[in-house]
Amino acid sequence: MSQKHSQAKCRVCSSQHHLRLCPDFNRMSVAARWEAVKSRGYCFNCLCLSHTREWCRSRNKCEVCNKAHHTKLHTDKIQQQSEENRSKNLSNPVTQCKNSMSKKEQGTRKPVQERLGKKLPTNVFMPTALAKIITTEGPQKARLLISSGQVQTLIAKSLVHRLSLPTTIADDKEFCIVYLLSYHDHTTKLQVRGLVKDHLSITMPPTSSDKKFQSIYGHIIDLADPHFYNPKDVEIIIGSDLVASVLRAGLIQTSKNMPVLQSTIFGWVVSGACTL
Repeated sequence: MSQKHSQAKCRVCSSQHHLRLCPDFNRMSVAARWEAVKSRGYCFNCLCLSHTREWCRSRNKCEVCNKAHHTKLHTDKIQQQSEENRSKNLSNPVTQCKNSMSKKEQGTRKPVQERLGKKLPTNVFMPTALAKIITTEGPQKARLLISSGQVQTLIAKSLVHRLSLPTTIADDKEFCIVYLLSYHDHTTKLQVRGLVKDHLSITMPPTSSDKKFQSIYGHIIDLADPHFYNPKDVEIIIGSDLVASVLRAGLIQTSKNMPVLQSTIFGWVVSGACTL
């Protein structure tokens, strides 16, 4: 004996038929139909109970606007869009959490930065140092930038010309070998082989900083660059090929809002952000 497939009970009128055939559903306004579909768990696209619109495999769309909802749910009013957004929010736990928050709680929410108690940096310093370059005319001063982000050490061509430093050519590139001495440790000498660049075009810091930093770090006798807060050109960039030979063990931080002092063979360098 053959058995007829039993139709799911309609959740609007409790009869045995599909929702689209329900007389009570068809007599409703479009807004009421949207609410009925949403509240009773029907698919907005095909009006079935077995799944939601996100999992609907039906290729049928609204015959009026060709959007992903049943034709019986079509309306040109803004109410349709708001109902669609509300139905999507039901499956979004983040939105549910936000919607469950009382208006009072939402009104007392503070910006992320304020809630974290952080301030924007007012000054950012990169580690610069002064060093002596050994030349035939005696020791000459040069300003260095210690940058582990730079792979190869670079030397400005203007420095090569200013001090008449000898260079060599290898693989169609110009190199210069210099010996650097520290102003604070006369026993330390560093051999530097740098790629000569026409323009380094680096000024550190980019903008002038408050002279208060001079008093803050004035007690550091062997500061590598006593005027680190004044914008000046950099003539040599110590890259990652030599950084390990320059850095020494030792860190000093006067406060959590101030840059860090790092010990190097040239003295203490100032590095990091100030949020005062």
